[in-house]
Amino acid sequence: MEPTQAIIRPVTPADFPTLAAMRWDFMLEDPPAWAEPALEQPDFAAHFVAFLERVFSSGNWAAWAAELDGALLAHLFVQRIERVPFPFHLTPGFGYVTNVYTRPAHRNRGLGTRLLEHAREWAQAAGLDYLMLHPSVRSIPLYARCGYEASSEFMILKL
Repeated sequence: MEPTQAIIRPVTPADFPTLAAMRWDFMLEDPPAWAEPALEQPDFAAHFVAFLERVFSSGNWAAWAAELDGALLAHLFVQRIERVPFPFHLTPGFGYVTNVYTRPAHRNRGLGTRLLEHAREWAQAAGLDYLMLHPSVRSIPLYARCGYEASSEFMILKL
């Protein structure tokens, strides 16, 4: 079956170990020259699963996976960021899109686009103002095709 026949569904706690393995693969696929893993893979997986259990219980995170024949092919996470209310526009905030990954053998077949569509629909239903992300150079064309635009509104202080 083709990845285009994959179903897009919400991530469940049963997916957390697979998502940990996919995150490991994602981060080691093209690591920075200066970086070395801080943990061995099994320890990282335990840490990642504990992180997911904690953040998903907050209700401020959502994630979707592309699944085909029981295998996860791709995923995408969104963190809802609440804004401090101000008198001119009441909004529940915005979404930070992160951990977008498609297994290499299934790339360029529309899975990322479908996941981004689900994230957009979720954000619109939640009344969020916008979605933001930090793209890799390789991913910029995907995000541009899905309507994301470069912005100079944000400044970052690296700590």
